[in-house]
Amino acid sequence: MLKKLVIFSFLSVSSILHAGILAGSTRIIFDEGLTQKSLMLVNTNDYPVFAHVWTDEGEGNPEFNETPFVVVPAAFKLKPEEIKGINIVYNQMELPKDRESVFWLNLYEIPAVSKASLNNDYLNLAMNTQMKVFYRPKALNGMDLNKIQKLLKFNLEHDGKLLKLKAENSTPYYVSIINIDISNSVSSSLAKHDTENMISPFSDKVYTLENQKFIKETKNTLKYVLIDGDGQKMSFSQEIN
Repeated sequence: MLKKLVIFSFLSVSSILHAGILAGSTRIIFDEGLTQKSLMLVNTNDYPVFAHVWTDEGEGNPEFNETPFVVVPAAFKLKPEEIKGINIVYNQMELPKDRESVFWLNLYEIPAVSKASLNNDYLNLAMNTQMKVFYRPKALNGMDLNKIQKLLKFNLEHDGKLLKLKAENSTPYYVSIINIDISNSVSSSLAKHDTENMISPFSDKVYTLENQKFIKETKNTLKYVLIDGDGQKMSFSQEIN
């Protein structure tokens, strides 16, 4: 019977367990023309960890990482409280010029196991934290949330079974929207939480309302929060039909 148990648990930063490797930023903006960007990492654990870092399209699997970015170094050890810089290098793969592209940086950490523990039963939790990497073409100016908000369109729709809110993004940016709340004089509802809050460029996204007894009126107030490329949040409110 095998007594050495290794559990690989893929957890996001929103989990009840927290990643020990913290990055110097919450997301990375890669403007066209740059060849590489650096990112500082720190091991906040009180024990050493092995780290494996790569980019992908959200799969969280290093075997499927055909993306325009290579991380150097890709694997290393971090002592407790150690700080280390990594470089994200653009390999010149051609990307769309009329809109943003998004990829994911994976920070996969495994606690180092001492030789003594190999002779005992042990539980080893590996954690994978993912960060967004945005590639922004030269044709796009900096992300202005006030301008983007004016180009978003919202509508309440009923598909025959559920009442939903449809959000249309006519901009070339990935728009991150959270804390969606709709109300009127007789009822209110939040939108159900979605693990992926981004709306892709020139596309739409549908959110199911938590309160399916929400009564639609001629004027309804929609409140929500947008997040820009630096992770800054801005609240908005508007009337929708």
